[in-house]
Amino acid sequence: ALIQSLTILSDENLPIAQENVHATYAHKISTNDARIDWSANASDINRLVRAMNPVPGAYTFFGDTRIKIWETRVVDFDNQQDSPGTVIELTQEGFLVSCGSGTLKIMFIQKAGGRKVSASEYVRASNLELGYEFK
Repeated sequence: ALIQSLTILSDENLPIAQENVHATYAHKISTNDARIDWSANASDINRLVRAMNPVPGAYTFFGDTRIKIWETRVVDFDNQQDSPGTVIELTQEGFLVSCGSGTLKIMFIQKAGGRKVSASEYVRASNLELGYEFK
């Protein structure tokens, strides 16, 4: 590492200071930033889930219970008639939720105070049914 650093310095490849006029500011991520807006498109929600993992964790509500969503997949599924946030299919791997545009398959989920589980395990352990709407 020392030889590599000396080579860089001798080649006059010195780092260039960032121009502050081109710098941008990103505010601290708040809990509200991690709340899932089901009216957004499926790709945006999928990106939100990935961006908020592990902290603070993207979340939604199942009734009054806060639920963290840890992993999702965008799927090709026709759901034009379902309102955003509606559970539209239960599968062996998880469950599908309609979005403002597109559909997400929920893969891993965590109930408040619980442990992270696969969505299929969550379906078996909860009263989640077709037509339920996440808020």
